[in-house]
Amino acid sequence: MSYVYKDIICSEQFTFFIGSSKTPIVAHSAAIARQSDALNSLINGRMLEAQSRSAHLEDIDEHDFVRFCQFAYMGDFTPPLPITVVEEPEPSPLEEDEPPLEEPLVEVVEELPVQPQGWVPVEEPVPVPVEADFDGFSLSTREGKTRKGFSYKNMTKKERLRRSFKKKNYYSEFPPATRSAYACHVMVNNEPYHSYTNVFLSLSRLYTFADKYGVEPLKSLCLLKLHETLANFKLHREQVSDIVELARYAYSNENTPDYENTVDELRALVREYIVCEIDTIGASTEFSLLLEEGGAFVRDFWQMVQLNFI
Repeated sequence: MSYVYKDIICSEQFTFFIGSSKTPIVAHSAAIARQSDALNSLINGRMLEAQSRSAHLEDIDEHDFVRFCQFAYMGDFTPPLPITVVEEPEPSPLEEDEPPLEEPLVEVVEELPVQPQGWVPVEEPVPVPVEADFDGFSLSTREGKTRKGFSYKNMTKKERLRRSFKKKNYYSEFPPATRSAYACHVMVNNEPYHSYTNVFLSLSRLYTFADKYGVEPLKSLCLLKLHETLANFKLHREQVSDIVELARYAYSNENTPDYENTVDELRALVREYIVCEIDTIGASTEFSLLLEEGGAFVRDFWQMVQLNFI
């Protein structure tokens, strides 16, 4: 069914009670109902929710549901920003024979220029276009272009795998007329103390929600944003735990299905990235603990290692 914005804004409001706390979030019924048959039945069908004009969604938190509503109204959503983890260095103990300081040190601070009253400095994240390099290979290869002097025959197996990961094209899931709307810009982490766990898990949880309620465009958009984030991700040793938590979520049977003859798209994306970065990830204690847990991840991970390196 086709809707115009007037139909959405003029539609009856519907209240969603989100999560265990039952936080109320009100949205226009047409904006949500048009996303899938399952949501349309929930809002306009014969269930009690349609009669009461309210529903309790326990399997999503309020922040993720707000992003879903943003998608329902605008066709896109904004992922959370990474968290800056500040680790203060431990003070070095004084040597036994070092005498105590008689006078306190005076810290010289450079005087800053006076700012206008009410002016507050805000550090805005700088978006990085998807054309940024990933391990030396440009995303422009997705359009069939290659770097000058590039030779596929001279690439190692690991380089070929990384290039294959880089060239994944989730844009094809969207109609040609709307692809430009999903030009995904991501922040490249330059410091090792930027935790991306909240970014990865938010995108993964939205993917799970979209899969449960049959919102296929949202599933594709979550994969697109996660792929572009990982493809431009400068993995530091301190951030391996972010990837491990992403793998744990993706490979939980409560979150994604364990198919018999194929691999869920979220699982496949995470598995391939881990194999691409196995030099850094494989040397970590966190990854060793993940392997000790066993399960579907170990099976799929080993299959990909065999396929690409053995």
